[in-house]
Amino acid sequence: MNKITVVLIPFAILLFSFTIVLKDIDFYNNQLIDNKVAEKLNLTESQKEVLKNEMINIILYLTGKKDTLDTEFFGNQENIHMEDVKKIIATVIKISYALILIVILLLIFDKEREKTLRIAGITSVIIYLVAGLIFLNFDYFFVKLHE
Repeated sequence: MNKITVVLIPFAILLFSFTIVLKDIDFYNNQLIDNKVAEKLNLTESQKEVLKNEMINIILYLTGKKDTLDTEFFGNQENIHMEDVKKIIATVIKISYALILIVILLLIFDKEREKTLRIAGITSVIIYLVAGLIFLNFDYFFVKLHE
């Protein structure tokens, strides 16, 4: 059993999943609908379309598909913050790809691959349960992160 692989697998899965969802515009559209954002803000149909386009613009910017953030939603401070967020996201994406590659290589050469994967699965469940508990009070942790 390769202990490094056991630890890397849960994080590789988590970061790679984040990378996939981050780029999924349909996910964000569904979140706008599911959370009734337009209704809560009493938006007209044209305002809903503006919100949707702004959201797409932000996602494309944060994922590196656009070089500039063309939005009127943010002021100067928010734009500077979004530049920082974009850099962090680019780093996370690179790390997720590197972790996937490293895990694959480690598994190729692991003589006890089955045991490693079984223990990595158990480790993943434990890590994800802890993460789930954190997300029960997401607002608190989000505010603390930004402080």
